[in-house]
Amino acid sequence: MPKVVLFVTDVAGSGGAETVFVNLIAELDRSEFTPIVLLPGPGWLADQLRRLDIQPIFQPMSGSFNRPLIKKLTQLIKQHQVAIINAHLFGSSIYCAIAAALTRTPLISTFHGIIDIAPDERLLAIKAWLVRRFSTKLVFVSNYLKQQLNSRLHAPESKCEIIYNGLAIERFDEALASNLRQQFNIPAEHKLVAMIGNANHSKGYDLVVQAASQVPDDITFLIAGEYSEEQLQTYRQSAEPNIVGTKVKFIGFVDNVASFLKAADMYLLSSRDEGFSLSTIEAMAAKVPVVCTRCGGPEEIIEPGVTGILIENENSKAIAQAITQVLNTEAQQTMIEQAWQYVKSNFSIETSAGRYFDLFHSLAKKEFNHKGNSRV
Repeated sequence: MPKVVLFVTDVAGSGGAETVFVNLIAELDRSEFTPIVLLPGPGWLADQLRRLDIQPIFQPMSGSFNRPLIKKLTQLIKQHQVAIINAHLFGSSIYCAIAAALTRTPLISTFHGIIDIAPDERLLAIKAWLVRRFSTKLVFVSNYLKQQLNSRLHAPESKCEIIYNGLAIERFDEALASNLRQQFNIPAEHKLVAMIGNANHSKGYDLVVQAASQVPDDITFLIAGEYSEEQLQTYRQSAEPNIVGTKVKFIGFVDNVASFLKAADMYLLSSRDEGFSLSTIEAMAAKVPVVCTRCGGPEEIIEPGVTGILIENENSKAIAQAITQVLNTEAQQTMIEQAWQYVKSNFSIETSAGRYFDLFHSLAKKEFNHKGNSRV
């Protein structure tokens, strides 16, 4: 009889964490595990799950203390005889910790980025206590993220696990390139620098628009991700006239990330802070050279000068110099091949999901006591 796993996240849109969430569920062996998914509402994530023949359940998750959410979680756990809960992001983990305590169900809380827990989070001490007390395991997507977040959570080492994100590498290697130059009216001779991520301060796009004025005119930056007109106006104000919209193009959400990356000449991660960086390993799998700021997670992915380039954080000049270097180096192909081999060996979805499934198997065999600890 398959064990039922309840997956919960408090975000309905697109992003790296949400992609990891879908990939994990897609890898489930349905003969061993039956997934139930609770989301805050419809959106990109629900659409992806329906492609897997999974109909998500919706429950609003906003509010300072959401009693209906706790009720919904406990009802689902009892109704479906849930064996394991896997909560993604801090908000979900808090409510799932309460439900886990009420139903004595093992809980795995997964954290994806520094922004999961704000330093000035309201009632942080209480929330952190709930999560560390009633989570059977806390999963962090990098050692860096564990170091940063566990300074706020204070979970014991015995409960902490590092599981790097993974992806279906062949899908990126075999993808056909999008015709980005034609689609966005870019001259055929221009080099394309791809970037992925919704616009926010942590992504460092203000530094990119500054760097764009420091590179040759035949280099165009394409940024895939959601943005607002207000954000574009802010970027315009921080750059030379006409940089945003000509040399730096914000193109919105891209459904086929693999084809987008395949069309690029290089990939740039300009972030101020990253718990891991799924897009970086996606670019490496697509055989595109990568340049990343030293912002936490990438240091556990990139071997400098061998599988990619690591540069100083918060430095537009360093960004411009690295881009020029990578696009003009003859050793680029060697770095691309080494990066692809490294991703294949270390960041496959089979390896990542397998670590989760090992936890699922282990926890499904244990009795859960009223203190939120697991015992044999």
